[in-house]
Amino acid sequence: MTITGIRRVHRGGAVAGPATPPVFLNEFVPQNGQSALIWQPGVNERIAEDMELADTSGQIASYSFGVGGLATPGMPATFQVQSALWTGDPCDPTSMLIPGTQTTTTGLPNDGSVSVVEVTLTTPISLPPLADPNVVWLALTIDNPDVGWVLAGQAEVGYSRDLFSENDAALGCTQLFFGGDPLANFWSGVTVLVSSLPTPPLGACCTGTACAETPQADCTGTWNGPFSSCTPNPCQTGACCGGMNFGDCSDTTEAGCVRAGGLFQPGQICGLDTCPSQFAVYRNDRPSAGVFAPPLTFDPLIGDDITFGPGVPCELSSMTATVLGFAFTGRYDIALELWTIDPTSGLPLSPIPGTRQTFTNIGDGAFQRLVAGPYSGVMLPDAVYMVVSVTASPGATNLNAGWVIGGTASIGSTIDAFALRSAGAWSGFDFQDPTIWAGFQAEVSCYGTPPTGACCNDVAESCVDGVTLQQCDGRWVQDATCASNPFTPPCGSSACCISFTCQDRTQAECAAFGGEFAPGLFCADLDPTNLCPRAECTGATGDCLLNNGTPGCDNSFCCEAVCQIDPICCTGSWDALCATTAAGLAVCNPPPPDDACTNAVAISGEGTFPFDNTSATTDGLPHNTCATSLGDDTQIRNDVWRCWTSPCDGPVYVRTCGNTTVDTKMAVYEGCANCPPNDLTLLFCNDDFCGYDQPGGTPLQSQLVFNATAGQDYTIRIGTFPGGGGFDPAPGGAGAITITCGLPDVGTCPGAGDCCDPAGTGTVSCTDDTCCRAVCACDAFCCEVEWDADCATHGFQGSGCGALDICTVACGTGACPSGPVNFLDPPAGVIDARQPFPPDDAGALQGIDTFLVEAPSADPSCWSLCETASPGGPNDIAGIVDNGDGTMTISLLRPISPNAVTVLTYTDDGGAPFRVRFHSHPGNASGDGIVLSNDVTALIELLNGISTPTWGIYSEDIDHSGALGAGDLARLIDLLNGGGAYSPQLGTFLPSCGACCPR
Repeated sequence: MTITGIRRVHRGGAVAGPATPPVFLNEFVPQNGQSALIWQPGVNERIAEDMELADTSGQIASYSFGVGGLATPGMPATFQVQSALWTGDPCDPTSMLIPGTQTTTTGLPNDGSVSVVEVTLTTPISLPPLADPNVVWLALTIDNPDVGWVLAGQAEVGYSRDLFSENDAALGCTQLFFGGDPLANFWSGVTVLVSSLPTPPLGACCTGTACAETPQADCTGTWNGPFSSCTPNPCQTGACCGGMNFGDCSDTTEAGCVRAGGLFQPGQICGLDTCPSQFAVYRNDRPSAGVFAPPLTFDPLIGDDITFGPGVPCELSSMTATVLGFAFTGRYDIALELWTIDPTSGLPLSPIPGTRQTFTNIGDGAFQRLVAGPYSGVMLPDAVYMVVSVTASPGATNLNAGWVIGGTASIGSTIDAFALRSAGAWSGFDFQDPTIWAGFQAEVSCYGTPPTGACCNDVAESCVDGVTLQQCDGRWVQDATCASNPFTPPCGSSACCISFTCQDRTQAECAAFGGEFAPGLFCADLDPTNLCPRAECTGATGDCLLNNGTPGCDNSFCCEAVCQIDPICCTGSWDALCATTAAGLAVCNPPPPDDACTNAVAISGEGTFPFDNTSATTDGLPHNTCATSLGDDTQIRNDVWRCWTSPCDGPVYVRTCGNTTVDTKMAVYEGCANCPPNDLTLLFCNDDFCGYDQPGGTPLQSQLVFNATAGQDYTIRIGTFPGGGGFDPAPGGAGAITITCGLPDVGTCPGAGDCCDPAGTGTVSCTDDTCCRAVCACDAFCCEVEWDADCATHGFQGSGCGALDICTVACGTGACPSGPVNFLDPPAGVIDARQPFPPDDAGALQGIDTFLVEAPSADPSCWSLCETASPGGPNDIAGIVDNGDGTMTISLLRPISPNAVTVLTYTDDGGAPFRVRFHSHPGNASGDGIVLSNDVTALIELLNGISTPTWGIYSEDIDHSGALGAGDLARLIDLLNGGGAYSPQLGTFLPSCGACCPR
């Protein structure tokens, strides 16, 4: 079947809606490869669709729908359709046709096209009582039994799936079809709407900070739109503390703050010490999904254990859970609550008073991040249980719906315990598989600052002081130092078998005794009946993961584990069954040497470099700026590491394109000294750029673009998609990265056709090699799927490629030459936003609004600015002066903002961005991202000349004297003791980059 007459939309286009705003609008466009729902000839048929109205206080003035006849040989050239509005499902005998809405449309073409039928009522009609509040039904009947026909449409606004009914008009209702059935999910491409002439709706009217709900015509101030409310107040502005990014502060209205889940401080301004410090004491951000399938005949409840760590005090500020529900016949309420006792224990229920918060009307088929809080005065123990319950919302006819909780095993627990409750009692269902019945994508945040301690990574045999429990990738002891080595067994130890006896030793000690070392395992982890490998496993040969044909295998610990299960693998031959058993055991799949950041493989120059993260663990930190449109995939999973030394100045491309089938995700950081690297050194992060699995599909490989300096080291992190948005984490595998200085070789350039032809070339690539590679380095679609009109307009204005500057590339003459870009004064990094410029100006605290930069002579349009907080209004570049000596002076509209991140970007003709970030976070002399007592020690070392400032005088000249001195130390001590005049700019967590950091 061929459908014609509906506009084909290419990559993100949209179909325009009607000129008059409708009460109901179903506006979906057709997608390639989808088919239409067909009613076969032979019966007089009717179909009905439910539509939720935004308002039913007025009168129905018009409605519209889309139908198409099949272009079938021998069928009539036209057909007719009867349409009407109903008070409920036409198959329900209690529903009524709404008088005055019935009409017949004749002469519709039976040629394969879809026609949009607009029905304007002769007289507007008031709605009678409806079966469901705000829901009216549109019924269409075809009365020619010899014509097949198509209805175009999909789930309407507010619903995840439509409920449709079909019947033979002559015989009455015969069948119901629900969402998911092939007869209920339509090929889209037409607007379905009901327009009304309502009584003017009320909305929130702001006059200053006062709010009243009035019609728009009666509002003498600012009207916030129909049905907007004065509760919470959209007129009162102030500081919003916390919300979607804990610890953040934004200036917004009370209504906006409530929507974000923040704590509203009326009349206050961010940056003036208005927000209590918060930290995430528990964060589980590597989700997979578990599904409760319909039908659910009871209200389900699921619980997940959360461990904060011993002695971590927590006054609860907020908590979140990410959920997805899909309802066929109604909506659902979901409640979050914390308990003190495992819900599966059989003991009396133990909710913590004041923690329960209910979210109503959930169930629209999309993941929702529920933010509960802010709380006040709720102290939590070390271990709690987050409980999520779902019940039917008013108006839902039953609980016949599936729902999903996203999450994995919680921090501090190797396996989560879940339970499902029925009728007020626990049903006995106890799910122990965290990969199927996964817990929550959850976060619990507390007021105050997180405790720190010593962190031991036994695999890397390294210990780090001053980190939080969530930053530690190994064993953690609060308030301890590495020098005291508080770990039992000692830090860096693993299982060592010496003469068939297991002792926890370091690798050096184990080697000195001639033992066999099992990195990452303790003696207590080995089988208690035979802690060390048997004689048959000592000195055995052959790959443990292959049918090697000999007794045992070359990994003695793996050999022992397999032979405990199947002794024939040691007494007979290591066959395919032994290899299969080994493949499922963690001890047989040790992480690769480059699994730890501290063991990054050193590479240099341009070229292709292999990687294999099949058995890698995850030791890198999550970054909010590494999240994609899914929003909950901030981590890079199964990461391996490279320390790359650059041979060049200028743009560098690091790609997995064409080198692997792994769904990769990568990041690059400045330097190789800090492990794991944090937001301070993050340069670029990317998930899906290239490797389209099919035309119109999703690219699964990655590309990093950054400006490098010759001789400098950069940490490259290679991993996989961590899961999120309902998608499972991607498995690891083998592949390679390709590193090039300048534009990469994308493989299909040059091709055929004019690069700048607005119609595209009709194939991949184009004839101009430089233009082709530049565009494809910005958009792999152009060289992997099709060089289309969007690819042709990727160039500069005036380049001959059109005026759309989507990605700065040079298909013509560019104005942004490549070259080194160095910020001379102030240097990039952590600064005090109120520091004078230059620093020896001890006058008024005018702040930093001027930058001296070594850069190529370029057009000012090559530069851009992004700032995460703008209390004085949006900031921007006011002007750029070429000093004629290879430097530029950049002036801003106003000084950069305190408690913010300011990003200046120079993008050259090759599309490579050079970014520098200024984090307003002074006083952090140790450079670990938070101001704590260890910064006093670090500042003393600076003053004594033992070390130099990590980011120069702009970060440590706290008293603005123009030099480092005792006054700066006094200010820092005042801050940590709770006093001092500089606390709004000091002592906070490192500000989040938000939308200003590269993705």
